[in-house]
Amino acid sequence: MSESGNIIATGRVMRDRKGRTWVGVPRRSACKSCGQGDRCGMSVLGGLGGDQTLRLPLDGVDYQVGDVVNVSCPRDGLLAAAMLAYGLPALGLMGGAVCAVAFQVKDEYQALGALTGLILGLMITRWAAARAGLPNMNVAKE
Repeated sequence: MSESGNIIATGRVMRDRKGRTWVGVPRRSACKSCGQGDRCGMSVLGGLGGDQTLRLPLDGVDYQVGDVVNVSCPRDGLLAAAMLAYGLPALGLMGGAVCAVAFQVKDEYQALGALTGLILGLMITRWAAARAGLPNMNVAKE
């Protein structure tokens, strides 16, 4: 589902109880290659999440509830966002654990060092995401 370097998903405009407008995009399965459906472990795990609709806020756009729209995001922007969201916290976790091991502290403190690194990684991620200038998603009527 990509066109000219963009990842495109189709969704429907909806409104919640508080009057906010959203685009509901159905989540896709992580794996569609085997066709085993309900017998697949990934399918079972995916079903545990409850509501499988991703809701994206839609502000400043004049669409009616029920309109079908395309949501697109540049592929490199999605990759950068994923690296921020997963990479920095993982590096913080590993860095905190390595630092604790380097100081040859007890196991409990090594776990605390890993947790501290994770928390710092999450804080840096939040700060970096606000300043990274990641590309916005574009919404267009189908």
